[in-house]
Amino acid sequence: MPEEKRFGKKNGQKKQQDSV
Repeated sequence: MPEEKRFGKKNGQKKQQDSV
């Protein structure tokens, strides 16, 4: 399940960049 947590963090950053 650690992979899902890492993916979520990466997804969050990608979402923030997309919002910019």
